[in-house]
Amino acid sequence: MPDSPIQRLIPKAENVLRLSVEQLAPILLRLAHEQRQQAGFIPHTVSNFAVNEEYPVWKKEEVELHLTRAWNWMERKGLIEQSPGINGQHGWKMLTDEGEAIAQGAHIEDIRAKQEFPRALLHNAIIAKCEKLFWSGHYPEAVELSFKIVRDRLRELTGYEKGSEAFGKGKLHVKGAIALHVDEDFNAGVKFLTMAIDMFRNEKTHTAERGIDNPAKALQYLILSSLAMRLLDSGETQ
Repeated sequence: MPDSPIQRLIPKAENVLRLSVEQLAPILLRLAHEQRQQAGFIPHTVSNFAVNEEYPVWKKEEVELHLTRAWNWMERKGLIEQSPGINGQHGWKMLTDEGEAIAQGAHIEDIRAKQEFPRALLHNAIIAKCEKLFWSGHYPEAVELSFKIVRDRLRELTGYEKGSEAFGKGKLHVKGAIALHVDEDFNAGVKFLTMAIDMFRNEKTHTAERGIDNPAKALQYLILSSLAMRLLDSGETQ
């Protein structure tokens, strides 16, 4: 039996075992995309391999188990799913939209970040205006807009859009301190949070950091802006 497609991509069994299931996923999805039929594909057929010098018989069971775990992980993550009808009942699978995107070159980290978009951690205003940008891959634009939302909220409360001015000239006060004696420290913390957003939103370049094309980093910024918005929900002017 000649070398299989997976053996041409990963020539040694030990290299398969070194790869995590997350690292194997794009490789297997690409193979499934190339080999699929009208009914879909059968995972163990896609990842089948021949026993040879680089894939010795004593490693066969271990490699098969590792590949099976990779297929199971992809199904749990929504990258593959059962084919409809009787084909699915006989073990055929198909790529989901997310799996298709990865098979055609999208980064699995991007897909995972979108799948795990934590709506519960985000302020409603951030979700309403930034979620579509995030899902379409416009990460810097989503982050920039989240910063603008915070500044707009400061302006609504005080007439000033910068954190330092809102808490200074605008006499902004945020309720929520656990006790009266820590109220000043609590408000200083909120003030510095909004000032940090001012600094991250550089007026000349929109955002001051270079790497916001990374979805995980962009999501962290959206959470930062959401925290500021949740705190400002309890804001008042004195």
